[in-house]
Amino acid sequence: MITSHYFIALIVLSAILAAYAFYQKKQKDETAKKLGKMVQLDRLKNDFLSVAQHQLRTPLSGVKWALEMLKAESSLPVDSMSLIDAGLERIKDAIGIINQMLKTIEAEGGTLVLNIEKVDIAGMVQSIIAELNFITIKKKIKLSFISPNPSILINADRNKIKAAVINIIDNAIKYSPNGRVDVEITDSQSSVTIVTKDTGIGITPEDLPYIFDRLHRGKNAVMVEPDESGVGLYTSKKMIELHGGKISISSELNKGTAVTVVLPKNL
Repeated sequence: MITSHYFIALIVLSAILAAYAFYQKKQKDETAKKLGKMVQLDRLKNDFLSVAQHQLRTPLSGVKWALEMLKAESSLPVDSMSLIDAGLERIKDAIGIINQMLKTIEAEGGTLVLNIEKVDIAGMVQSIIAELNFITIKKKIKLSFISPNPSILINADRNKIKAAVINIIDNAIKYSPNGRVDVEITDSQSSVTIVTKDTGIGITPEDLPYIFDRLHRGKNAVMVEPDESGVGLYTSKKMIELHGGKISISSELNKGTAVTVVLPKNL
């Protein structure tokens, strides 16, 4: 009788183990399918971004050429020449940002090469603010810049860091119509912190966890700037992290946003 019960228990246990093994296999298969779909979707996004950015580069280069031709006309008034210079700087920055985004997409495993040099980060931020002056005027923004020193040197890739910072300040201005933007640098022995605060539309609690995701845009942001791509903050985060830095964001809907960037002075 005991032997009979023992064999029954073994059969039941074997059935339970077999059912559990089948369940585990099914879960693994479903996980693998989901992962495969995510990888495919990510690849499609990358392909789309790559094509879109390549297509953007051609008309931007055409506008750059046209502005350079206009600049060659010595008969233009000084005010017009200043506008052309400002336009050329923005076009050059836009082409540079597109190139950096393409390199980010094409790089495998974040192996993008940095061309490290001494960079005056305070001077760079000041020049970015000057370049964005026409948007500041258009959006009727009050903008302030505070730095403990007029020049603060860090080791960085000039173009990549500029692409990251210009995205952040540009966003603050664009999404704060008739508001205020404050950019402040603090300096320590090992790092530099750049805080960009605005009094703009803010970010909803639902959108905030995904704000650095590629192609993600908040619903209220789409209403203010419908033609933006949703890759600016994604690109900024990539560039900053490549430098061993950190970026964080806090925001309150309809009250404003603060973006904090911490960059090491030495890589």
